[in-house]
Amino acid sequence: MSEKERIIKYFSLGEDLDYPIYLRAEDQGVLKEALDMILGFGFKPLDEEKAKEVDSDLKENEDSRVLDLSCASPEVRLQLSRIQESDLYGFESIIPQDGYNVYRYKDGGVLVFSNTANVWKLGCWTSFKERNDSKKAYNIILNRFLSWAFVEHGVIGFWGRIVGKEVELLKQKESRGEAVYVDTKRKIIFNFKGATLPITDVDIVIEEKEAVPTLDNKRRTTSKEKFISLLFSSCTYFDLKGLNKGVREMIAKIAKTQCAYIKPKSTEGSARNLSL
Repeated sequence: MSEKERIIKYFSLGEDLDYPIYLRAEDQGVLKEALDMILGFGFKPLDEEKAKEVDSDLKENEDSRVLDLSCASPEVRLQLSRIQESDLYGFESIIPQDGYNVYRYKDGGVLVFSNTANVWKLGCWTSFKERNDSKKAYNIILNRFLSWAFVEHGVIGFWGRIVGKEVELLKQKESRGEAVYVDTKRKIIFNFKGATLPITDVDIVIEEKEAVPTLDNKRRTTSKEKFISLLFSSCTYFDLKGLNKGVREMIAKIAKTQCAYIKPKSTEGSARNLSL
């Protein structure tokens, strides 16, 4: 296919979330199922005029990022199958290379990134559409990308969900790849389903692991130490060396200005209303 025939599509997080973070894909280079998941995650396609502005944004803003999406080549898939024993984190691993890192989600994709580069590469597994948990896998992969890209903008992610005016923190395995983000500069909390709230208007909560009988069945405030521990364990940022200085500072800032509550375990199970 000639250069003129190539159709490159750009996606952003939307006008309301005007961060210089984008995703791009060649129309013929990725599976339709992958594009559907991108849209389902919350990325929105840019029109031709907006897409032209991305290149200038990359040149003018060193903190801008583009995730270039393609299908992983057979060579890459073979290479990844050989390093499975180096996985220390189950489905996920990071392999440091000279000047860049390789993030791998087992049988899902591989993401090559560097803080000195604006354009990062994500190679998708060609067979991912056959997996029942592919949506969860790509939610996790895209949230990892955003967590790394957001750091320089004062934004931090946590596994969890927004329910009304509550933000429920979750462990990664409980979240199904769903996350919320806190902009510590703008003092807002948001997700990619359209919810954006002033952080002062929300309560941060965690649910009891087991039903505990209480006299009043009310939630209770956690200690600051417990709150910080919850933020660390729910954070979407992933690195072999642990959370970097910028991420730790954002967690400390949130813990200083907010409170967290433990609420009784719901007795409704899967019937809980998780709508916005």
